[in-house]
Amino acid sequence: MAQELVILTRTYDLLAWLLPKAESFPKLYRRTVVQRLLDAALDFQEALFDAQEAPRFCLWPTEGLRPCGRDPPAPSSCPRLGIPPC
Repeated sequence: MAQELVILTRTYDLLAWLLPKAESFPKLYRRTVVQRLLDAALDFQEALFDAQEAPRFCLWPTEGLRPCGRDPPAPSSCPRLGIPPC
């Protein structure tokens, strides 16, 4: 679990470093370049939060994309592969 949170910590560190630096950019660039840079960094952080809350899916060979966290289906129950049921 701790490994999964490393990217969130690094993103927070990036934003903590970037926000004060944005104030020191020349006024000419603050409105355009800095705003786009900050928007991209904040959008990235928001996408990480959304991905963390999203349900996880696994690709089962016999069923396609299904929620993870359960046992895979038995291969004997797959008519698409031509295997008859038991």
